[in-house]
Amino acid sequence: MKTKKSVLALFLALSMLCCISVVVSASDPPYTRYSTISVSAGGSSFTTQLSYTSTTRSQCYMRLRSFQFSNHSENYLPDGKYIYSRLYTQTHNMASNYATFSGPTAQGHYNYSYLSGYGGSGQPYCLKTNSDWNVAYEAKFDWSSNPY
Repeated sequence: MKTKKSVLALFLALSMLCCISVVVSASDPPYTRYSTISVSAGGSSFTTQLSYTSTTRSQCYMRLRSFQFSNHSENYLPDGKYIYSRLYTQTHNMASNYATFSGPTAQGHYNYSYLSGYGGSGQPYCLKTNSDWNVAYEAKFDWSSNPY
């Protein structure tokens, strides 16, 4: 009888630990996202992926890994033309300052400020990109609703 109680107690303790770890894992926000975005000429596009703030944040992270405009070599962008990105809410309200890229950037501290009222704990964001060069392109971003 004593052995059955011990086994039952151990089973209950392990069950509770499993439940706790599942809850923690389910609520852990994703951090850096790796997104490839296609944009039509003169247009803009949003990621389908979301990134959640892990706590209240004043900054987010955006890095342009690479890009290619139609009928041009990889990472070619004429002088004076730029690729822009920023974070938006799920309902497509602008939530961060613009990141402006004239070429690919190395991994690092490319942090941009949230606009007032954004960056709250556990909030989901997506990334939007566009360019002032009226040519279709594909861009690869590393980004997160949390700073680098």
